[in-house]
Amino acid sequence: MFAYCDVLGFRQRMSAEADLAKLSAICLEVLEPPERDVDRQSIKYRMFGDSLFLIVQNRALEQQLVELIKFLRSMLARSIRVGLPIRGAVSYGPVRWEKTLILGSALVESVETAERQEWIGVVAAPSVSAMVHDLPVAVRQHLVRYQVPVKPKDLWLGWAVKPSGDWERELMPALEKMLLASSSVEVQRKYENTMKFLDAVR
Repeated sequence: MFAYCDVLGFRQRMSAEADLAKLSAICLEVLEPPERDVDRQSIKYRMFGDSLFLIVQNRALEQQLVELIKFLRSMLARSIRVGLPIRGAVSYGPVRWEKTLILGSALVESVETAERQEWIGVVAAPSVSAMVHDLPVAVRQHLVRYQVPVKPKDLWLGWAVKPSGDWERELMPALEKMLLASSSVEVQRKYENTMKFLDAVR
């Protein structure tokens, strides 16, 4: 099971953040959840610039999906809290994960699905959406059927990952803060779409 995420506004953050050690610490805070949240030993990840690649292997397919979605729920919430918002997609298919390269159709599908999205969030790519109805409740409870905002100003009925944490007291205030700080109409729309999602599914 594979996932790709990109960090929204990362270039601007890189330009504005003179202290790379501080930015690195923020990235690691997003990527490394408390032990109680997920089994970190099952997740491999690599971050290059604003792109993040994650994989779970060597487990039953259902367990791969459970571990990856749990990780992404936690990571999504943390990314909002620290002001390093992500969008991404979970996919299934052939992947070659080596020290110096990552290749495969799952990578292509997850990148294409993620980069269409107009919000902060993570969705199941078509290869995973096809499996959702056959998954146990323990997996489906972390997903919600939703009209995901995609480019160009359209909607796609898909399965979205529900972020963990306290939406009302933590995530919504963090999103409002980022919305007010942004001067870009396009970026503001992404924050507004995310707040609509949290309002709709809470």
